[in-house]
Amino acid sequence: MKYKPVLFNWSKTFNKATLLTDITAGISVGIIAIPLSIALAIASGSTPEAGLWTSALAGFVAAFLAGCPQQITGPSATLVVISYSTISLYGYGGLLTAVFLAGIILVILGLLNLGKVIRYIPHPVVLGFTSGVAFVLTVGQLGDYLGLTLNNPPVQTAGRIIAYMEAIQSLNIYAFIIGTLSIIVIVVWNKYNKKIPGYLIALIVATIVSQGMALPVETIGTRFGNVSATLPSFVFPELELSKIKLLIFPAFTIAFISSLETLLSAVVADGVTGESHDPGMELISQGGANLVSALIGGLPCTGVIARTAANVKSGARTPLSGLVHSLVIMICNLVLMPFLSMVPMTALSAVLFIVSFNMVEWKGIKKMIRAPIADLLIMLITFILTVILDLSIAIISSVFLASMLFTVRMIRVSSIQEVREHEPLKEQKTIITYEIDGPLFFGFAHSIKELEKKLTNQAELVILDFNKVILIDATGLNALDKLVETGQNMAINFSFIKVKPHIKRIIEKAGISENIFVE
Repeated sequence: MKYKPVLFNWSKTFNKATLLTDITAGISVGIIAIPLSIALAIASGSTPEAGLWTSALAGFVAAFLAGCPQQITGPSATLVVISYSTISLYGYGGLLTAVFLAGIILVILGLLNLGKVIRYIPHPVVLGFTSGVAFVLTVGQLGDYLGLTLNNPPVQTAGRIIAYMEAIQSLNIYAFIIGTLSIIVIVVWNKYNKKIPGYLIALIVATIVSQGMALPVETIGTRFGNVSATLPSFVFPELELSKIKLLIFPAFTIAFISSLETLLSAVVADGVTGESHDPGMELISQGGANLVSALIGGLPCTGVIARTAANVKSGARTPLSGLVHSLVIMICNLVLMPFLSMVPMTALSAVLFIVSFNMVEWKGIKKMIRAPIADLLIMLITFILTVILDLSIAIISSVFLASMLFTVRMIRVSSIQEVREHEPLKEQKTIITYEIDGPLFFGFAHSIKELEKKLTNQAELVILDFNKVILIDATGLNALDKLVETGQNMAINFSFIKVKPHIKRIIEKAGISENIFVE
C-alpha cells in the first residue's frame, strides 16, 4: 500500500481559487488555537509555551504529512487528563517519553492500516469517555476559577473536590467575578459573531479589566514568571527499558485517544467537503507530530474536531491552511508572549469550562437514554471509570465490556435448528437438515457441541445449511471439525450446502473434510 501525504498531490491540491481561501482559513484557525493551546497546556500541568509550540511545530508536521487535507492538529481537551496524571506520577520527563512512544505506536498503526478498525469503537464507549474527560477537566479548573489557594491538589477527581471544599475559605471573589465575566463574554460573543472566537475576546476583556482595576487575581505571569518568547530547546526523551515499562500504558492511552479523535475529526471534515481521507497516512502524520512534540518538550497532540470543523467552515480545502495556522501561532508566540503573562488564570478556566461543555455530545446522551439498557449501562460505566480511575484502565475495561455485550447479543440471535426430516431410507435411516443462523464464532461454538451430543446412528446423512453464516473463527472451525469427526465415527456422513465462498475457503484450508460441500 502506498502512503502519500495529501500535500504532495500538487496538481490536485492547489489552485488559484483555493489559495487565498486556505490562507485566510489558516489565519482564522490559528487565532482560535492560541488561547486554547495556552489553556490546555496549563490544565495539563505544563507551561503556556509548551502548548503554543506544540500547536506551532507539531501542528506544522501533521499538516505537512496529513492524510486529511483540512485536519488541524494541536493539544486537545481529551488528552489533558492523561497528560496531567502522567506528569503527576512520572514528572514532565515521563510525559515526554510517553508522547515519544505514542508517536511510534501511531506510526505503526498507520503503516498497518489499522485506522479503519479504530474508528469502530462502540458509540456508548465514546460518549461515556468524552463526557468523563469533560467532567474531570471541569473539576480540575474549579480551583483557578474560584481563586482558591491549593498546595499540590490530588490527581484524583474525588480528592480534588475534597481539597476544594477544605480550601473554600480562601475563595477570591475577584477571580470568581472575572471568571464568570469571561464565561458570559464567550457565550454572548459566540452567539452574535462567528468569525472572531469568543475565547480570544474573553481573555482580552478579562486582562484589561483585571489590569486596569489592579485586581488581586493570579495571572500567567505570577504563576509561571516571565514567559519565554524564544524557540524551544531540543529534548531527547528518556528511553531506558525501566522507563518504557512504566510508561507504556500511558503511551498506548495517548495513542488510542489521539487516533480516535483524529479519525473522528477527519470523518467530520469528509462529511462537509465530500472528500475521503487516508486513515493510514493520517495516523502516520499524527505519529510524526507526537514524535516532534516530544523532542521539543511539548504535549501530546491530535487532530482536533472543533478546530478542524472551524477550518472547514472557513473554506479550507488543502493542507496549506494547517501550515498557515501553525505559522500564525509561531509568529504570535515570538511576538506576543510577553503580553500573555498578564492573562488571569481564572479567564483560562472559563475558556476550558466552555470547551468541556462543548465536548459533551448532549444530543447523543439524550438518544442513549432511549437506547437498550445495556448500551446505557456501558456509557455510564465508561463515564464512572474515566472519572475515578486511570484512563488506560477505563478505556480497556470499557472496550472489553462493550465487546462482551456484543458477544452476548450475537449468541442470542444465533441458532441451529432442524428444518426438515426426509423420508426414511430402506435401512430405516434418515437424512436430517440443520440450518445454522448466525456467525460460527467462539461465542456460538457451544451450540455445535450440543448438536454433536444429539447425533445418533439413526441418521445416515446430516446436512448443514450455511446460507446464513457470514463469519467463522478458529473456535467455530474446531467445533465443526469435532462434529464431523464424531459423526463419521458413528457412520454418519455430512454435507454442507449454500456455503458462501469465503466461508468455504476457510473450511477447506482448515482441512476439516474432503468432498463435503454440495453446491
